[in-house]
Amino acid sequence: GAALWNLMEVATARGKTTGVVTSVPLSHATPAGYAAHQASRSSYSDIAAEMLLDSRLSVIMGCGHPDYDDGGKRVQPRAEDDEKRFGYVGGPELWRQIQKGVAGGDADGDGYRDPWTFIETREQFEALTSGEAPPRVIGVAQAASTLQEGRPATVDCNGDGKLDAEDVKVAAPMQIPLNTNVPDLATMTLGAINVLDADPDGFALMIEGGAVDWAGHSNLLGRVIEEQMDFTAAVDAVIDWVEANSNWEETVLIVTADHETGYLTGPGSDEKPQPLQNNGKGK
Repeated sequence: GAALWNLMEVATARGKTTGVVTSVPLSHATPAGYAAHQASRSSYSDIAAEMLLDSRLSVIMGCGHPDYDDGGKRVQPRAEDDEKRFGYVGGPELWRQIQKGVAGGDADGDGYRDPWTFIETREQFEALTSGEAPPRVIGVAQAASTLQEGRPATVDCNGDGKLDAEDVKVAAPMQIPLNTNVPDLATMTLGAINVLDADPDGFALMIEGGAVDWAGHSNLLGRVIEEQMDFTAAVDAVIDWVEANSNWEETVLIVTADHETGYLTGPGSDEKPQPLQNNGKGK
């Protein structure tokens, strides 16, 4: 029951601005571990509220948009007390405040509220990567749970004349077209850095390719490859930014994994698991 300092609180105490970015819901386990204090990782609404109203973060980016499905399509309006729909963003009332740009507590300790600037479209994320940036940004991509990992089948990948989960299971990377209304992780990363890098004391930013794990849990080899490519592109974007705007003496980049999901199996594993196969570079 004791609240321990998280890494972002340590950075804030040293005068740095902070942010969290993820390809899964913004209040999911990893961003929550960097920004909130709750007894359960499943307390999404409470975690989101703490991140938005009590933390001193300057950037929060992720999924969990209550008005879109995993295919990037708007969902039909439902009751505003639908806990599942609004859970990742702190409930219906906080969501309305986010959309109006009035949500936010006192982030800089001056006794006045510091509201979040809300963005949601791919174009808004892309625009944030350069030029003047607001002091605080909450970016909720237009997808329910993940940027791309959860998108449904739009191509008959197994040739059975149907579009269903089996097509997703056998699909090669990129065989099913990507959602076009959401940014990639590299774009979110560069937008976050553009908000944070105005602080002369520096910044701390956590960037999670969280859907690598989700695809691994579901044994979706094609999606694992897609998500790992997306994560690698985000790492490359950070490297390019450091070499263009900073240096490796004053900036540290740590690339790691929180755990290994496992259960990836090769072709022909329906009856007995078969090993993955090396089909050559790029295949």
